[in-house]
Amino acid sequence: MVALRSNRPVVYPPVPAFGAPLTVRETDRAEATKPRVLDRVREAIRAHHYSRVAASTQNQALSALLFLYREVLGLQVPWLDGLVRAKRPQRLPVVLSRDEVRAVLERLEGVPRLMAYLLYGAGLRLPECCRLRMQDVDFTANQIVEQHRRDLERAAGWVELPTALARKYPNAGREWAWQWVFPATRT
Repeated sequence: MVALRSNRPVVYPPVPAFGAPLTVRETDRAEATKPRVLDRVREAIRAHHYSRVAASTQNQALSALLFLYREVLGLQVPWLDGLVRAKRPQRLPVVLSRDEVRAVLERLEGVPRLMAYLLYGAGLRLPECCRLRMQDVDFTANQIVEQHRRDLERAAGWVELPTALARKYPNAGREWAWQWVFPATRT
């Protein structure tokens, strides 16, 4: 027996032999007003700023929980039977043919064209391409480095670095290796 704050004793039933099914259910009205587990999971995901989980991942997690309770622990959890599985989105992403990709790339010019070639040819995602730094690219020509030197002479050519790195190496933001390949411009 264990005493609760209300000084009401709670008697736990003996644990049956392995393999014998147990039933898990709510027994107290006070517990019924508590948020359900999935609601609590949603709140925790939002609090930690996690992205929403894909339908296939949700369904896999539900299957794992059902397997754990039923097959491993031998528990019957009827409240899990009523859960609705997540639905996958009905629309599939549109994929361009090679001719369509070629037509799009031919219409671009300058920096957007170079970025599009990197996105398509190197498989970069847009944020990865936008955050590409000079040290990530192997250049054999020296023309861009010359422009960087001119920028430094005009008191420009500085980029922001991650906080810890900026504290450790205060002048690294002016070094060539840390410059953005596609710097944002202000208009």
